[in-house]
Amino acid sequence: MNQKFPELFSTQADDIHLQAAMDWLARAQNISGCGGVLAHYNIKEQKWGLAYPETTGYIISTFLLYSKSTNDKTYLDRAVRMGDWEIEIQLDNGGCLAGDITYKYPRVFNTGQIIEGWCELYKETGIQKYLNAAIRAGDWIVKMQDEDGKWTNCSYDGPKVYHSRVAWPLMNLYSLTHDGKYRESASKFVCWALTQQKNNGWFEKMCAINPIRPNMHFIAYTLEGLLETSMLLEDDGLYKNVLNISSLLKNKFIESSKSPDVPPYGFLPVTFDENWESNEHSSCLTGDMQISIVWLKLFEKTGDETYLEAAKRLIERVKQTQDLTSVDPNIHGGIAGSHPVWGVYGSNMILNWATNFFAHAILLKKKFASGK
Repeated sequence: MNQKFPELFSTQADDIHLQAAMDWLARAQNISGCGGVLAHYNIKEQKWGLAYPETTGYIISTFLLYSKSTNDKTYLDRAVRMGDWEIEIQLDNGGCLAGDITYKYPRVFNTGQIIEGWCELYKETGIQKYLNAAIRAGDWIVKMQDEDGKWTNCSYDGPKVYHSRVAWPLMNLYSLTHDGKYRESASKFVCWALTQQKNNGWFEKMCAINPIRPNMHFIAYTLEGLLETSMLLEDDGLYKNVLNISSLLKNKFIESSKSPDVPPYGFLPVTFDENWESNEHSSCLTGDMQISIVWLKLFEKTGDETYLEAAKRLIERVKQTQDLTSVDPNIHGGIAGSHPVWGVYGSNMILNWATNFFAHAILLKKKFASGK
């Protein structure tokens, strides 16, 4: 066993790992007592965080996908409770809370993630209140946008390229309402984002933590948002742009995974620099699973099985970090922020968003790669 990564576990079938992750997320919702999902469990302090509206927003999408995949309607019911809670705490101006439930002011990025959940709930249930809430939130986001397409106001540390994951929910809202202002807003953002790109595909302003060495979580946010937006805008140039970056990361991962005893030990590194290089030893498991989702969607679109194989290999690696042996239900099935667990990102915590993207990646793998 690798001494630097002593907590790696043996793996089981995907469905077992998936069920454990979903059970952990359901527990985080149950303990919250409000319908939302608690943000994290601190392993060292043995303490749960507070309910987190932003990530609850996209957990809705995962629960709906899981409910369809398994025909387990209890997860649809859970998603509905999440969506209803998000409506209860939506601010009067239409925006959504900037952090956990102690925050009383809105933030653009967080609001976008909750729009995603409401749109998916509306598509699944046809209940108008979810679309109405999404429209109020979308209208607020459009009002907050700068003339050149970026979002400066109500943003964490100013405009960021990972706000592509706001443009994507706006395009989903456009597809449901056919209101052109949402499409125009998303398109304006893309134009601004491309002004931040270098010739090697690198984007400036890609991270909320370290602008020089962005975390893989934010790199993946950027690519997720741009990929989905490019397809909804039917922008072939933007799509090929994302494809090139995703291919670069895929090739780096495949090469590094051939040497699991050398940093980053068969994972993606937690950060990259502007030359797409890294000397990091730890990995951001959230970003690992987000980029695997990007690769799976590119496999679906292109048929290029190298994306599927990279995603499967990375999912398998992250499965090794999921503790299915613990008798502590606060730990069993959850996915930590980092590997090793004391690494840079979300140190010593199991995160609802890491666990969510892990579950979502397995669900997409099952959906896209059946029979492969």
